[in-house]
Amino acid sequence: MGAMKEKHLQNKIFEFATKSNKAGVDKFKLDLQNFINQ
Repeated sequence: MGAMKEKHLQNKIFEFATKSNKAGVDKFKLDLQNFINQ
């Protein structure tokens, strides 16, 4: 994983975590897995 992609991921995770609920987190984890597996 490139540094830029990694940094982008961290930003997304932080941004998401600050404004999310439990159901959103579960969906986000699925989306994140799909994103990483691309």
